Amino acid sequence: MTPIDMIADLLEREYQALRHSDFEALRALTDEKEQLVARLQLPSEADREALDGLRSKARRNDRLLAAVEKGLESARVSLKRLREPAAALDTYTQRGERTRIGATPSALTRRA
Repeated sequence: MTPIDMIADLLEREYQALRHSDFEALRALTDEKEQLVARLQLPSEADREALDGLRSKARRNDRLLAAVEKGLESARVSLKRLREPAAALDTYTQRGERTRIGATPSALTRRA
């Protein structure tokens, strides 16, 4: 198996790990990717087409990684909002007394 074939295989495994949110596999692939790229030598003309294919796979993975990062950030923001104290609302009772209604921190339900 040539280094180009090995990188193509690695990019495919990276793609699958991204699709399945397998962050442990992604961490392991990072070191392997750096080692394989370091082994690449100047390509011959015959290898240029194969390198174009690698570039295409790498861009695909980059777009997917950006989407994963965006999703994680969105989840982080949502969790932060859930942890913030709920806004209270001042209103009046039937007797005209001012009262505050709203969720208290202990009233928040946890969601999976």
